Amino acid sequence: MRGIDGPGDLARPFRFRIEGNMSTDLERLDELKVALSYGEQVADAFGFFHDTFLSDPEFAGAGEAVTEAPAGLMTALEAIGRRGLAVPTEEPVIADLRLARIPARHFVYGTGTLSGYLVTVLLFEDANLGAVAVKRDETKVLYSRFALTPSAAPGATAPPPHWFRRQGRN
Repeated sequence: MRGIDGPGDLARPFRFRIEGNMSTDLERLDELKVALSYGEQVADAFGFFHDTFLSDPEFAGAGEAVTEAPAGLMTALEAIGRRGLAVPTEEPVIADLRLARIPARHFVYGTGTLSGYLVTVLLFEDANLGAVAVKRDETKVLYSRFALTPSAAPGATAPPPHWFRRQGRN
């Protein structure tokens, strides 16, 4: 990886407010976790996430800015960049990664760029399960789900995701 723009591990974190009532029930994140775990198409899980949560302006207020990427996430994004973008000779560049965490649900989500392509990340930390959507152009999106393997030693980086699957284009 050739780095992330800005200070610290993550560039320009989101600003969040924690107060207020959300019209979207955060327990619906369990439905999203099931869709990521067992659904045939990752695109369906992203559609559910967008329709259920991102369409609610109060959803952003339910999270807190992430200042350090969860263990193994950067490694997973690098692996997806190498395999999914078919540029094995170049190091993937992860930039402008902005993540939010909903601690009560062990859920991290956000956006950034991966080698110049817009990427959306979903991650359930309690299940070490995540997914990415990489927008390759106006009509092509690469979807991939991944499982993070917790590292054995404290401070060690997690190995690349042990499950990678390219799923269709929309």
